[in-house]
Amino acid sequence: MVLWSQVNDRALQSLIGAIMLAAVLLVVAGLVRAVRGRRRHQLIIPDMSQDDLGPAAVAGLSPLLRQEVRKYFNSESVLESSASLAATVGKDIAGGIDGLHSRVKDIPRLRLEVLAAPRDEIGMLAGGIRAVSPDRAEGLLGALSAALPVQRGSIVRLTPRTRDWGGSRQVGLTLEAGPIDHAHQASATFWLIGAAAESTGNAPDDRDQLTDLLRPAANWIGIYLIAGSLPVRRSKRRLFSRVFNKGLCDEAEALRVIFAGQLATYEMFWYLDKEPLIALGFSAQALDDVSRATRVLEGYFRPHYLAGTIHEHRGNALIALKDVVPDADHAAASRLVDSYADQASKSFDKAHEEFDQALKLLDQSRGTANLRAAELRPDYRVRSLKAALRGSNPSRVLDQLNEEITLTTVEQNYNVACLYAVASAVAGNLGRDSQELARRSHRKLVAVLDRDPTLADTVESDTDLRLAFTFEELHTLAQTARGATTVKSSA
Repeated sequence: MVLWSQVNDRALQSLIGAIMLAAVLLVVAGLVRAVRGRRRHQLIIPDMSQDDLGPAAVAGLSPLLRQEVRKYFNSESVLESSASLAATVGKDIAGGIDGLHSRVKDIPRLRLEVLAAPRDEIGMLAGGIRAVSPDRAEGLLGALSAALPVQRGSIVRLTPRTRDWGGSRQVGLTLEAGPIDHAHQASATFWLIGAAAESTGNAPDDRDQLTDLLRPAANWIGIYLIAGSLPVRRSKRRLFSRVFNKGLCDEAEALRVIFAGQLATYEMFWYLDKEPLIALGFSAQALDDVSRATRVLEGYFRPHYLAGTIHEHRGNALIALKDVVPDADHAAASRLVDSYADQASKSFDKAHEEFDQALKLLDQSRGTANLRAAELRPDYRVRSLKAALRGSNPSRVLDQLNEEITLTTVEQNYNVACLYAVASAVAGNLGRDSQELARRSHRKLVAVLDRDPTLADTVESDTDLRLAFTFEELHTLAQTARGATTVKSSA
């Protein structure tokens, strides 16, 4: 009987030892998992606020947005665009531009967790500690949680908005983003031009309009994730810690926000004709980012060129809005149209200033950097002149176009054709001779299409060219180019 008792005691002790060992292993595994979880970037998109529109309008939209973010972040086109952006700055660095010392690599394929709430991998750790020391479990858990790395990640809060727009009700979506457990450090608001009532007489409801805003919202979030993950200098390939970070203090971070701004210009250009209000939504944060980059990289021309591009897109979006303002309240609509015209003129003036500043910095290039500057200078000059033509004092620019501009590449001469088209429209508005400028634009277009017929579709849809030519005239040019392509290919 005594022997049996001893056997039972030994078995019990072995069992307790095994349990304790398993608990310790559980603690160790939980600790490793918790550390890894804290170091993995999490993007938190909580369910959007219901305050303004009510639960029926917003129910189920947040999961759709999280899905759109994953789709944008993993799309091949975004990664290809990002690689080309890296190549752009990479050429500046390779060209010997003064003040740039970083090395920029292509963006790798990255894993991204998009969640509704932060997920802290501490559950396994808590179970193990409670098994080892149930009396002291809570205290130990608190101490370990404090000792663990701070959770990496960003949070984006969504708030639906409504406002009066030209006498009509408009629905929008505000995004506020920043690191987890910090105040927001980046924001954007997207508004949708309300669609007209359908044949049934019913206009789209709030939920339909919010659904249409999910894609630009996802793209805006994705821009900062892509830019924040760009490997610069000795940065880790999966570095997300600079996403939505206002503490811009060095070259690597400045280059990341430059990439974010460039991605924003792509989105703005894409939305200009379709939804100019959405195009405007990308501009405010991008301008703020680029402004901070210019202070860090004082001698670098590209932030100024990028700021000029953003202001130019803003001006085009504001001009486009003049034609779509609802007229439910005529007085309110007239005030909006006048306001947009004034803002557009100021945006083009700012674009001209930024392009000019970029040119001045290019002119300071010396040695090997002068070759890169010579490559970029013609395009920057054309962009500067074109922006000034649409600003507050176009007459002085028209006087600079007396001599015909001839450049080298197809792209450069296409841009000159667009410059002459804008100048022709402006001259006509001022009561000056516009025909000669239109003829110059036409000659340039014929020569460009003869060298590169694949530009036919671009010519047919270019908003600058539409200022001087009718759709039929552009269509004829494009069809002629397509016909030449067909003949050559069949020969």
